[in-house]
Amino acid sequence: GGGSFLPAKSTSGSMTLRPSTAVGTLEFRCVQEPVRTIEGIHYLQAKARDLDLGEKTVTCDDVFTGARFEHRFDHLVMATGTQTNTFGTPGVVHGENNLFFLKQLAHARAIRHRILECFERASSPYTSPEEAKALLT
Repeated sequence: GGGSFLPAKSTSGSMTLRPSTAVGTLEFRCVQEPVRTIEGIHYLQAKARDLDLGEKTVTCDDVFTGARFEHRFDHLVMATGTQTNTFGTPGVVHGENNLFFLKQLAHARAIRHRILECFERASSPYTSPEEAKALLT
């Protein structure tokens, strides 16, 4: 038998290994296994909106198109996500001010991209020594 997998966000890799991918110690492919490649699993990226345990159906919204659909299931595993609490710290807003919480592999990729960009900009002959120092610290 097969199963269905319905995450609201793309699932990605071990939380403890993500910092290693950001700095280049590990390649991204070493910590992420695409769910779509697991035999017997039907992958749907959607947000669950309603649950009917009697009928064994979950009503979902497709995360890309917003289209609403109903999906039948035999077994249901509910795994909720999390929202990072910044405790109202001024200036701490996810995705702004170069702040990433490393909850997804995309965050590690963004950090790595930013590190490489700083190296490239600092090594440019058109970058002043002061700018280069700021980029490398």
